[in-house]
Amino acid sequence: MRRQGKIVEWNDARGFGFVVQNGSDERAFAHISGFDDRRVRPVVGEVVTYTLVEERGRPKATGIHYAGAAATSRQRRSGPEHRSRSGSSWLGVAVLIALAAGGYWYHVQDRERRLGNQQAHMAAATGEATPVQAHRFQCTGKQYCSQMASCAEARFYIQQCPNTKMDGDGDGHPCENMCQ
Repeated sequence: MRRQGKIVEWNDARGFGFVVQNGSDERAFAHISGFDDRRVRPVVGEVVTYTLVEERGRPKATGIHYAGAAATSRQRRSGPEHRSRSGSSWLGVAVLIALAAGGYWYHVQDRERRLGNQQAHMAAATGEATPVQAHRFQCTGKQYCSQMASCAEARFYIQQCPNTKMDGDGDGHPCENMCQ
C-alpha cells in the first residue's frame, strides 16, 4: 500500500534521511537508492509517496516518488539533465575558445616563420644579418675575423658594433677570406 508523507530530514552528503507519513509521527528511513527519480535531489519538506517495508526491524521507505505539480516543475528546473546541459554548454564554449586561441597562435607563428624566411632570403642576398640572428649576437668587444664564429656574426658586428677591424678593403663585406 502506497503512503503519502514528507521528507523531514535529509543528509545529501550521505544520501539518506527520513520521511514521516501524513498524520503520523513514525519516521521511516529513506535512502537515495529508494527514490525512483534520482536526478532530483531530495529536499526537506518535499511531499512524497512511498511503500513502507520493514528492514532489520525498522521501517524503510522504498519506491519513493515526488508528489504533486510542484515536484514536476522542480524536476524540470533542477534536474541533472538541466545542469548537465548547462555544464556541457560551458564545456562547449571552453572548447571553442581553446580552438580559436590555438588557431590564432598557429596563424601568428606561421606568419612570423614566413616573415623570418623572407628576411633571411633578403639578408642572404644583401649580406646583412637577419633580425633573428641579431637577437643571437651581442656586441662584446670582438674586433677581428678570428674572433667570429660565423659569417652571420661577422656581418652583425660590422653593422651594429663600433671599432671592428674586419673590413680591410672598406666594401662593407667583413672577413673576405672567410665569408665568400
